[in-house]
Amino acid sequence: MDNEYRGHAAADAVDVAAMAAPWGDGSAKRLVGSLIAQRDNQQRQIRENAASRREEARRANIGLAVIAGLAVLVVAGLAVTWGWQLGTGLSIALLALLPTLAGAVGALVRTSLDKSQEWARAAVLGGAAGLITGLLYIASQLIGAPDVLDTSQSDSVRRLLFFVLPIGFVAGLTFDAVYSRLRGKDVSQTATLDAITTGPPK
Repeated sequence: MDNEYRGHAAADAVDVAAMAAPWGDGSAKRLVGSLIAQRDNQQRQIRENAASRREEARRANIGLAVIAGLAVLVVAGLAVTWGWQLGTGLSIALLALLPTLAGAVGALVRTSLDKSQEWARAAVLGGAAGLITGLLYIASQLIGAPDVLDTSQSDSVRRLLFFVLPIGFVAGLTFDAVYSRLRGKDVSQTATLDAITTGPPK
């Protein structure tokens, strides 16, 4: 109990003035009332702090449950790619969705270690970072192998997922670094594509 009281400013300026005032008629009653008010204020602060800690614990438990649920979805999506014959549309959907979910998982894992614990914001930013980095990686693969997403290349999609999932997770875990790099660079530059299509300079 002593630790809970420590750091609480129960006495306000009126209470301090009452305790410092010269002794006179009614001083005892005034001081007793001040002490009772200070005690009530301390108890109120303790109750508020306990309620705040319970709310934080509840939010943390919900966040951990969401992390587990998203991780299960990622594993399930990975299992689908190995159990089914994928068409082009489903391949593209999984290649976009799974790194997004992995990015949200990474961001939520990081948030569970932070004091702010802004779960919704972290999930959205992490998912977006996972999506962008995953698509950029897939785009780089398409430059070298344009038919990698064709129905006949379902094994290639499966192999791609084993790369884009950890990429998406790490992007979500470090989403602030991802966005700072995106802001600092022009990701729409086409120099590489131009070199491929036109060949080396003569």
